[in-house]
Amino acid sequence: MMWSLKCKIALNLSVAFSLPFGIVMTIIYVSFNSFRREEFKDRFVKRLIHNQFHFSIGWIQRMNIVNLLM
Repeated sequence: MMWSLKCKIALNLSVAFSLPFGIVMTIIYVSFNSFRREEFKDRFVKRLIHNQFHFSIGWIQRMNIVNLLM
């Protein structure tokens, strides 16, 4: 197949910019992996504590323990 000069230049430029961009994006993704994991754990613990508190308050109110203690 005959490639015109215009197509060769376009293909070379596409490869020349796509490959480094892909490599840089992969490096960024991998380098932020531990940060994302820590953020997930922090949010998970925060929600767990928040839900546990509201569950406990709701359970105490349902059991009328507040009225028994007063």
